Amino acid sequence: MVDIDKAFRLRPIEDDYGFSQAVRAGDFLFISGSVSWDNDGTPTNVGDMGAQMRSIYVDIGKTLKHHGLDPTDIVKETIYVTDMDKFFEGAQARADFYQGVVPPAATGVEINRLVNTDFMIEIEAIAYFNR
Repeated sequence: MVDIDKAFRLRPIEDDYGFSQAVRAGDFLFISGSVSWDNDGTPTNVGDMGAQMRSIYVDIGKTLKHHGLDPTDIVKETIYVTDMDKFFEGAQARADFYQGVVPPAATGVEINRLVNTDFMIEIEAIAYFNR
């Protein structure tokens, strides 16, 4: 079981679904797959890949900041999309998040669907406490 002081919750809905936004294990921070949703779990930016990406990176940024980290500390990213072509159309949001930073190792995977059919993208990340 994860020690509660090592788990981070970004939204109350995470308790309902039984997960933490992030968990620290040693020098690593494991950030759960993030989607574009509000505090009640309702999908946001439906049909707009770029807007969903921006929303996700805002949440990842908040999670990093809570732990005293920033995008330079992300070492691995996995991106799940339901339409790879739309991912490339909205990729500027990712470029903006990593602007001026060496981007992390990354994997992009196209899948049939995510937990809610309105989600077009889910991003998980691993950050390293290198300080």
